[in-house]
Amino acid sequence: MRIVLLGDSHLARITDDLDRLGDDVVNAAVGGSVAADVLAQAQSVGVGPRDVAVVSVGTNDAAPWNEVDPDDFRVQLERLVESVQPYRWVHVAPPGVDELRMEPEMDGANGLLARYQRVGGVVLGEAGAELVDTPRVIARLGSEAFVDDGVHLSAAGYALLVPAIADAVEDAAG
Repeated sequence: MRIVLLGDSHLARITDDLDRLGDDVVNAAVGGSVAADVLAQAQSVGVGPRDVAVVSVGTNDAAPWNEVDPDDFRVQLERLVESVQPYRWVHVAPPGVDELRMEPEMDGANGLLARYQRVGGVVLGEAGAELVDTPRVIARLGSEAFVDDGVHLSAAGYALLVPAIADAVEDAAG
């Protein structure tokens, strides 16, 4: 069974640890991606019924420079799950941000990101996805879960997240 990573930099940055997820892993995730980009990622690598598709998206959708409406975010995820038919889905919820390190225009970012987490959870949950509750997984690290930009995960954050993804993939693969 192939494992395919789709979404934004939270998955795109998993490079050295791909073997911890499985023997056959394709990382099609691209930094900066929004939900509207994920279908093309899945199509570019031919996600199909022998694949576990791992999706993480929402952080860039919520960013002030993108401002993707949560309803549009939902529509894009619905289009994805209707168009792509993997064996199973794994939803890696957006981790949130370290608001103390963010610019003032990002005040309240975690509240907004929580909306995208919920929408993603509903759409992918209805498609039978295993959930990786990333904020919960990295919570004990606090600010140490993030690099200096407050958005991207640190090595310590990935040290907790990658095994959680591996567990969800194992559960999804049955």
